[in-house]
Amino acid sequence: MKTTSRPMKTVLVKEYRVRAWFVIAISVLVAVGTASSAAATPEKSHKQTTFEGLCSLEGTVTFDPGATFVPQQILTVDSHLQGTCNGILDGESVSDAPVSMHNAVQSSGSCLHAETLSPGPGTLTFADGRTIYYTFEFNWVGTDGVMRYYGQQSGLAVAHGTFRNPGLSGEGSKCASTGVTETGIVVNLATESPLVSDCETRHGRTRCR
Repeated sequence: MKTTSRPMKTVLVKEYRVRAWFVIAISVLVAVGTASSAAATPEKSHKQTTFEGLCSLEGTVTFDPGATFVPQQILTVDSHLQGTCNGILDGESVSDAPVSMHNAVQSSGSCLHAETLSPGPGTLTFADGRTIYYTFEFNWVGTDGVMRYYGQQSGLAVAHGTFRNPGLSGEGSKCASTGVTETGIVVNLATESPLVSDCETRHGRTRCR
C-alpha cells in the first residue's frame, strides 16, 4: 500500500502545481490585456468652461501684408497677449488670475480703418490650462478699436483696444511707407454675459462642439 500511495501522491502534487501555474499564467495574461486595452484607449477629457468678469491684457499684433494708408487691403491679423482676469471661473472667484490670449482673423483694413471680414477663432487660457474658446470680430478706427467676443457655446464680451505705438512715431510712421507689420496693443475686456465653451481634448488636440 505504501509503495502504491507515494506515486499517486506525487502525481497529485504535480497536478496541483500545474494547475497553480496555469491559474497564474491566465491572471498575468488578463492583467496585461487590461493594461494594453487601457493604453489603447485615447486620453480624453471633456469639460464645460465658463468665465464672467474683467480682463486687462497687452501684447503684440501682426499684419500680413503690412498695414498702410492704402484703403482696405485684405490683411491676416494675428495677436498674442498676456494679462490678468478678475471674476468667476467655473463658479469660483478669481483675482488677478494670469491669462494668455490668442486671436487670428482676416480683415479689410488700413492704418485708418479696419474691420473683420468674418468672426475669427480665439482662446483665453488660464494658468491651470482651463480655456475659453470663442470667435471674435472688431471694428478699428485709427489707433482705437472695439472687439466683440462670442463664447463657443454662449456668452458675449466686449473690449476696447488701443495700439501702443500710435501716430507718426515708431511703427506708425511705416503707414506711409513699407507698412506696419507688428505693433503693441492694450486690451480691456468685460463680459456682458458669461463666456461658455464646451470642448473635448484627446491627445492634446481640442475639438469644440
